[in-house]
Amino acid sequence: MTSPLPLGIHKDLTYAEYDADPGVRATALKTFERSDLHAFHARTHQKDSASLILGNAVHIYALERDDYAELYQVAPKVDKRTKVGKAQWAEFEAESVGKILITDEDHFKIKGMGESLLAHPQARAILAESPGVNEVTAYWEAQPAPDLPMRRCKARIDRLCSWNGIPTVADLKSTKDASPEGFEREIRKWGYHVQGPWYLGGLQALAPAARQMVYIAVENFAPFAVGVYTMDDEYIALGSKIAQSRFERLVRAEESGVWEGYKSGTLYPPEWLVKQHMEMEEGAF
Repeated sequence: MTSPLPLGIHKDLTYAEYDADPGVRATALKTFERSDLHAFHARTHQKDSASLILGNAVHIYALERDDYAELYQVAPKVDKRTKVGKAQWAEFEAESVGKILITDEDHFKIKGMGESLLAHPQARAILAESPGVNEVTAYWEAQPAPDLPMRRCKARIDRLCSWNGIPTVADLKSTKDASPEGFEREIRKWGYHVQGPWYLGGLQALAPAARQMVYIAVENFAPFAVGVYTMDDEYIALGSKIAQSRFERLVRAEESGVWEGYKSGTLYPPEWLVKQHMEMEEGAF
């Protein structure tokens, strides 16, 4: 492995360069939602899901449109069980070396999501009209706990820009539900409440400024509705505390080699069950 790049904000690094760097990333912290053991399993069984591949393609289509045709190729519908189909597929593969193959259905979704993003006034202003830069990599050092040494950390940020005159960290998310209520559930499910504050904390360590965290959510099915949401200060403060706690857990687990699962304890009836039982008891008389 080559030597790590200098700490700071880098604007021209590829994702492969970012991925190869040993720094702690938000993805590692998000996997601690259930237990340390689940986090360890996630890091040792990591693979690209279909939804992740689709999400990455939408990023390229919306943020770096000129690169989309260079990186992705729509696969033809051929019957590879036949001699003719096999020959057609072999010819297609030879012409598409180095490209990521997607289906017609995927291309329809990617195009629909990308066009919907750029048709949404706020999303377009952030992604295409505001002064800024896409795919920014940040490296910084942070201390997990007072008794632990500093650790190298990193982030890959979709877009840094100035929106409405405010320095903005923009994160583009593909989702099943971009409504305020639906995306709030997605935030908790996928750990975005940890990811955003992690980005802000890293940038603050490198270049202090009063930044805002904005999520741009686009649904991955027609009509590809879009929602743009700013994370409020209380949410950021809470997410920062959770991120710091998981950062400490990660480092302690790495140093000890112990990745704990669930802790033992006593189970108590939830309030709703107690209330339900009391209502049934009262209704019996």
